Amino acid sequence: FTLFQIMTMEDWASVARQVMAVYSWAWAVFLSYVMITAFIVYNLVIAVVCDAVADVEHEFDEDPLENLDENHPANIRRILKLKSRMDAMTKSQTELLQTMHTAVRHLDMSSRR
Repeated sequence: FTLFQIMTMEDWASVARQVMAVYSWAWAVFLSYVMITAFIVYNLVIAVVCDAVADVEHEFDEDPLENLDENHPANIRRILKLKSRMDAMTKSQTELLQTMHTAVRHLDMSSRR
């Protein structure tokens, strides 16, 4: 018999019966071996899962702009494009605020009349 066969529980009962026919106390050895190896295999599986989760979490923690080469032509174009979008957003927000301020002023003047 092999210890791997017992650890994986593949036809281990026939091995255990053969050994226990000669040594009646062998059940304690089989039981302790199965429990210890199951505990070790279970911990290995948990370790692999935890390591995979930590790797995924580490990917999300990294700042995508941290390794950005600002002098690379493609990155310069992206930065300029984002800046122009931000400027357009700022202009539209400013225009919206001015329109709202004008509307409030008109409402305030009409309520005073």
